[in-house]
Amino acid sequence: MSAASDLVMLPIVMRHLEVRRVEDVTPGMRRIVLGGPQLAAFEADGRQLTAFRSDAFDDHLKIFLPDPATGGLSLPGQGDGRLEWPGQQPAVPILHRDYTPRRFDAAAGELTLDFVRHEGGIASEWAEHARPGDGLHVAGPKASYVYPTDLDWFLLAADETGLPAVGRFVEEARPGTVARIVVEVADEADRQELTPPPFTDITITWVARGSSPVGDSPLLAEAVAAAELPPGNGFAWIAAEHGAAQRVRRHVRDVRAIPAEHTRAKAYWRAGLRQDQAEHADHSHTPA
Repeated sequence: MSAASDLVMLPIVMRHLEVRRVEDVTPGMRRIVLGGPQLAAFEADGRQLTAFRSDAFDDHLKIFLPDPATGGLSLPGQGDGRLEWPGQQPAVPILHRDYTPRRFDAAAGELTLDFVRHEGGIASEWAEHARPGDGLHVAGPKASYVYPTDLDWFLLAADETGLPAVGRFVEEARPGTVARIVVEVADEADRQELTPPPFTDITITWVARGSSPVGDSPLLAEAVAAAELPPGNGFAWIAAEHGAAQRVRRHVRDVRAIPAEHTRAKAYWRAGLRQDQAEHADHSHTPA
């Protein structure tokens, strides 16, 4: 797959939304449902801005967060289909993180985001204290990858940071979709009830790290190695901690012989990094 043919560019729009509901899906995952008129097309500062759009299960958008020390919030400006970032960091820093739209319901005017619950991240801390009525600025997605539909099957491998995308893939699967999915979570209690649509062949294998060090667990790669894949040609999608994503990518390349053009591997985070050492340490999208 060539990047040019697979990437659909979208206009980037800054939107101010409001928390409608907060739910703990599992002990390790908090779900926040956002809504507001700016999910539809709207006008701001004389610009006609497009309605929210998200075409692919692994899209990501930016959320903008207040400074935890001061509560102040700085935002980039809205340009013509893009954000206008200041030439230098303002007195109140622009703090943002990347998140996958877990679900978008245009009819209800609701956008759902899932947050991995952990200490020390500005996004997870915001989610811990979020209540209905709170505001949140989001921007994007700026692009969607179009995945091939003429292959025989998909292999998805993820840890909990990739689980929102996995959940969306399962829920939005087209009839005839064949997929083998492996998900690593911290604990058995973090397994989610994901129900594939009718007329699909999707199986999900869950592995729990338990006492294994986060970011240093071989469980995801081992479970992928043990998976029985259907015959034919497939596509491998990988989203996890940097080291885990690399291990799985090496396996699908060297053992499963899945070609690079049919593989998309992304490191959503890196073990051992403090929040101030990575731009998106809560949920990054750095290629593995």
